[in-house]
Amino acid sequence: MKRIVTLLFALFPLLASAQDEALFSIDGNSLVWRKVYASETPLDTRAIVYNLRLSGLFKDILFDDGLVTCEMTGLKMQYKELGYKRMSLPIYLSNDTFSGFVSVEIKPDRYRVTVARILTHNDKLGIVPLEDLATKEDGGFKSDFLQPAGRIIAFTLNKVFSALQDNNIGDAW
Repeated sequence: MKRIVTLLFALFPLLASAQDEALFSIDGNSLVWRKVYASETPLDTRAIVYNLRLSGLFKDILFDDGLVTCEMTGLKMQYKELGYKRMSLPIYLSNDTFSGFVSVEIKPDRYRVTVARILTHNDKLGIVPLEDLATKEDGGFKSDFLQPAGRIIAFTLNKVFSALQDNNIGDAW
């Protein structure tokens, strides 16, 4: 029994890493993060647009018939919530802000978020595409990107976009 418990504790980080890795893909030369969210209540495009505006991270929001597009700016990574210390991370995770192009495809019971053209903004280095930091020349992922960087980025993006399904926009006009 002890061996089974020990094995489960040993495998859990690997399984969590595999889930985070599955959210990232390479589309052409661009790194893309994509996730589908289910909703127990019918989704309303107005509510999603409202929640995007409310977060303060999105600008140039356009919406039409089940598709919302916008630019995400000023996103800081939430590494502390995962138990990481600033000094143990790649510098771009702890110091930089992130931006990217976002599309939200909406169906009655789910929505799919895609974040593409992800950029890091650093005071000294300027703007760096995330794929330059995350991928090898052969197109695969760098091992140090998947743990901890990919995990932290996926966690932060998930936290931002899981909040979009809150349909309670009150009496906002």
